[in-house]
Amino acid sequence: INQSINQSINQSNSILHNIEESRILTKGEKGCLISHFLLWNKCVNENLEYLTIFEDDVILGENAEVFLNQNEWLKTRFDFNDIFIIRLETFLQPVKLEKQTKISPFYSRNFDILKSTHWGTAGYIISQGAAKYVIEYLKNIPSDEIVAVDKLIFSILVDADNYIVYQLNPAICIQELQANQSKSVLTSGLEKEREKRQKIRKKKTLKQRLTRIKENIVRALNRKKWKEQQRIKKMQGKEIIRFM
Repeated sequence: INQSINQSINQSNSILHNIEESRILTKGEKGCLISHFLLWNKCVNENLEYLTIFEDDVILGENAEVFLNQNEWLKTRFDFNDIFIIRLETFLQPVKLEKQTKISPFYSRNFDILKSTHWGTAGYIISQGAAKYVIEYLKNIPSDEIVAVDKLIFSILVDADNYIVYQLNPAICIQELQANQSKSVLTSGLEKEREKRQKIRKKKTLKQRLTRIKENIVRALNRKKWKEQQRIKKMQGKEIIRFM
């Protein structure tokens, strides 16, 4: 037992060291990945069947308490030895899903299979099997291949064999920033900077201003058309997970 504990500690220290040495991640991304890794490690070391992980900026939706106050729905639908994550969150981005019929819906929410990148780690359930899988993956890659936690578990590993991400659809949680984008501190800060920049611009002649207005209108129309084309292209075969 002591030997097993020592091996686990050494393995954890090695992974933590690699995360710290990463030149790709920002300090914030390192801290976020470390916090999730320590929880995965806890799941394995304490022999927990699964772990439900939420970040502190999460907003919960309708009937969230039904999912979180009891786990009978979870135990009757899933085998915790399997390698799976149930993603409870939506990032409101277009994603590819595979519909499945083996796992029945719960409270009108489906367990679809995620087949493309879906950012964010505001809320998810990870099985012990998946926790072991992700830890093993981190153990076998160099520091320069370590990426942010959401890119790791909801992008890079999505296509891995035997690794399944179930997307709760509609989602029961969302990051506050995603839910209130127009009211975010970042947006208001940018608007203030733009207003300040407008005030210090040099005055132009009437002809110059009219020419600039015309150019801006044409540019805006072209940009709107391009964005709509990109949106249609991006949405092909994809859908946006609703939050409710």
